[in-house]
Amino acid sequence: MKGIITMNITKKIMSTISALIIATSVLPISGMAITYDKDCSSLEADNIKIYHCDTNLPSVFSNEIDTIVNSYLHQFPEYRAEIIGTADAIISTENFIELSSIDTEEAVDLLDYNLELLMSSYNEISTYGLSNGVYYSNYTVPYVAQSESTNCGIAAILEAAIGNGALSNTSSNKNSSTQTEVKNSIKEQYVTYTRQAYQIVYGANLYSGNIYNNAICVTSYNINSVMNYLRNSLRNGVVPIVNLNDTAYLEYYNNSSYAHYVVISQINDLNGTVTIVDPFNSSVCGGSSSFGGTHTVTYDELLGAIRNNSDSWIIVGG
Repeated sequence: MKGIITMNITKKIMSTISALIIATSVLPISGMAITYDKDCSSLEADNIKIYHCDTNLPSVFSNEIDTIVNSYLHQFPEYRAEIIGTADAIISTENFIELSSIDTEEAVDLLDYNLELLMSSYNEISTYGLSNGVYYSNYTVPYVAQSESTNCGIAAILEAAIGNGALSNTSSNKNSSTQTEVKNSIKEQYVTYTRQAYQIVYGANLYSGNIYNNAICVTSYNINSVMNYLRNSLRNGVVPIVNLNDTAYLEYYNNSSYAHYVVISQINDLNGTVTIVDPFNSSVCGGSSSFGGTHTVTYDELLGAIRNNSDSWIIVGG
């Protein structure tokens, strides 16, 4: 692929859902006497809950984080616990820490995007009226066998790109050479490839025409909205890419545990199932050859595999 589509992890909310996401100011809250503590807690000042987290990051970056979080606390004080809990969870993830060392602006925008989605969920805006239906990819999502043990995210990018109709379903778009091309494109942007969600967003946009909004950090506060994020993405022609933190939750893995990327090609509310296209390749990862390919799992299996720890991400669009 020639050229690089610049992927900005800032909020690229497509027009199809712009009306669903609340407008959120991120301007500093002025006119308040603020006292900060050192243990990621919130304090009161002028009757406003004030957030500050000592992240051991440069003070300018820490102040930007504080400004974002405090703007949400100012607008939605009734959701103080949810906002602070989600912010703390995101800031502590390996994905956020690594991204903040590379591009602080993208990291701040990632936090803002996730808090915006969180509050739209609690205000019943992000339910999209979706349920009791069948949602599926516009094109067949093929199995792409990962060419290296760390290439599951790369293979998932290609599975999704073909399912989105951005690439043709040919062997040349699934082989090891193309996977190396994808990885090198990510390395060119970020110097290295470490399987972090922001890198998968970049690669997914590069090979699917910039249709992925962002990575959503899955926490205990937004887990109930995850299925709707996935439904909405499929409805808008964007195949979701999902980071599974523990494949042992999936019955077809027979208790074998891996951290792994897969894609979602269909959600069927009529029988409560999700179709996964799994790039697992036993020849490079060990395990069973039956793990890779197309599988049908229940909602509980999928959600269990996603949120096994605090660094869970789904990558969606629409």
